[in-house]
Amino acid sequence: MLDELKTDTVPSVIDTGFAFYGIPVGPLLDSPFIVHRKATGQELLGALKQIGGDRLILNSALAWGYGDCLALSKIRLYLELQDVSNDTLNNIFYENALSFFSQWRDIR
Repeated sequence: MLDELKTDTVPSVIDTGFAFYGIPVGPLLDSPFIVHRKATGQELLGALKQIGGDRLILNSALAWGYGDCLALSKIRLYLELQDVSNDTLNNIFYENALSFFSQWRDIR
């Protein structure tokens, strides 16, 4: 997995051969002290339209200073309101992560 991607870099790395791509999501904060920026719902929606959700895994990246522990829930609601299909939502919020982490142990 190639993790901590920004939505604008995903299209350029999608053909690198990695099975999955991780995108941290969270609130939009505009500050000179922000080192790792996280994707907003609108940015993620743009990435989904470009590359689909078959290989994306979302995470909150709460270890990087600021964050919102409800970011994943809020992003899911935003995507639902934007009519993203249930199959795509299930992939990016559950199935892709399960598939990735199941490679080392049967967690089903």
